[in-house]
Amino acid sequence: MLVYDRDGVGAVSYNQLFINVGDSQFIESDSVPPDAMIVGRTWKYVNKSGGPDRRFKDNNEIPICLYQNISFTSHSGLDELLQLSKIGHGEEFSLSISELSKKLRVLN
Repeated sequence: MLVYDRDGVGAVSYNQLFINVGDSQFIESDSVPPDAMIVGRTWKYVNKSGGPDRRFKDNNEIPICLYQNISFTSHSGLDELLQLSKIGHGEEFSLSISELSKKLRVLN
């Protein structure tokens, strides 16, 4: 896998790449991506009991979205995180990279 940053380009072998997939909830104050799953709602300003803080006039309800995280790490120092708004594609991607790594080991 090629990794680009402001200092140049690096490479990480697929068999040295660790991919973790997990879900996270995110309170979305901006627009919600069309493919995101809304799992709840909260208030822009919340009081201690969890209800809306009535001191603020612009205290709108805002969505809580479920996103999927894909983290890429390696022993050589790679540490990147991608967030996907559509759930389910992270596992497919991780499995594909795992299969590719297995096939490349067989060829070598």
